[in-house]
Amino acid sequence: MRKYPLHKQSAEKMLVGLKVLPIPADNGNTLSWDDVLIYPTLRNLTMVKGLAMPPHVSHYVESVAALTGAYTYYDSAL
Repeated sequence: MRKYPLHKQSAEKMLVGLKVLPIPADNGNTLSWDDVLIYPTLRNLTMVKGLAMPPHVSHYVESVAALTGAYTYYDSAL
């Protein structure tokens, strides 16, 4: 647990560096292979309490979650 702040900082730095991800609405509400590969990891990061997710990343996560009916972990973040 001592390394938690370092891991969190590393994840936040990576998230800030992500380019703006096209949301499914930009592609006729269909998922791309990029969505299939990227979304699960970003969704899993929603379980990290207090993780600063840039607006463009959280918008992407929420958009894919809404389209797929998947839930995020914001409410139960640890």
